[in-house]
Amino acid sequence: LLKIIKEFKLFYLEDPFFEEDFESFKKLNLKLKEFDFSSLVVGDDLTVTSPSLIEKAGKEKAISGVIIKPNQIGTISETIEAIKVAQKFDLKVILSHRSGETEDDFLADFAVGVGADFAKLGGIQRSERMVKYNRLIEIEKELNQL
Repeated sequence: LLKIIKEFKLFYLEDPFFEEDFESFKKLNLKLKEFDFSSLVVGDDLTVTSPSLIEKAGKEKAISGVIIKPNQIGTISETIEAIKVAQKFDLKVILSHRSGETEDDFLADFAVGVGADFAKLGGIQRSERMVKYNRLIEIEKELNQL
């Protein structure tokens, strides 16, 4: 895996191992730091937007970034708690959509509002995704006017 990461200069690895294999995540993450690679090892199925699993992954240094899905955990308050736990361990926060999204653009505003490092919104071929990208463009224009 390290050879592939180096050869193709991969920046982002999401769930590179089985969802309960904290040890393999940790070994890869530490090896990448040892070789000074800037690649992110990101937990999605590993952490499922759960503050306790994010804390476990952070303590074990198993990941360097985490997927946060507001509609996976349930409430905005719980989502913010998950983000705070991630930030406590200096994890990159990637706010993400889920399949079956609507044309609501709230996720774009939420990502900016919580200071997410990245937003994972899917390809632009579908309208429910495009509205989120358009909203990010609107937010950028609004912020540039300040």
